[in-house]
Amino acid sequence: MAIERVTLPSFNRLSEDRFQLSGSVALPRCVRFLQAAMLHAICGLLAGSIANADESPTGIADGTLHACAMLDIDRAIAVGERGLILRTEDGGKSWISSGLRGSHTYFGIGFDATGGLGDISRSGLIVGGRIDLVSGRSEGIVELTVDEGKTWSRNIVVGLPRLLGLQQIAHRHWIAWVDWADHWQSSLFETTDGGKTWNARPTP
Repeated sequence: MAIERVTLPSFNRLSEDRFQLSGSVALPRCVRFLQAAMLHAICGLLAGSIANADESPTGIADGTLHACAMLDIDRAIAVGERGLILRTEDGGKSWISSGLRGSHTYFGIGFDATGGLGDISRSGLIVGGRIDLVSGRSEGIVELTVDEGKTWSRNIVVGLPRLLGLQQIAHRHWIAWVDWADHWQSSLFETTDGGKTWNARPTP
């Protein structure tokens, strides 16, 4: 599998919770990660060498990013258009994109805190979807991980509409807002098992 390596501007770490780009205003760390990545992605400049295992450059990564999750001060994962998943292990100095791109867009990502930082059993999920160009049907997509995002597996949920955002309620309990679904008469879906199953929740 090809691995895309993306270089972004370096950051000046101010504390455990805040850092800044050289010459910029300090913002909360996740906001700064996402802001920096989105600036390059939206302009089509999220660029670096897309490398195979031998690190030889083969292309350019691009796509608007929509969400970011911090694992610790140095590690974060951002997701966005056409199945884009970016991961940094060095505080945002470089990003690696892995996985197959597609027609779907990721809109949300989150992780459960199970054990201390660095616990490889830490689970998480990515949500998103697409609008089918032929039928106009809203289709949802869910990706699950049990190793802090090193690998992801597709979870097929029949009838799930496109998920546009994600909010954690409790451990393994998440709420996602979705395209309005006439069949479910709701724009909210809920999971209590970390994203394996989803149920419509009454919309106020």
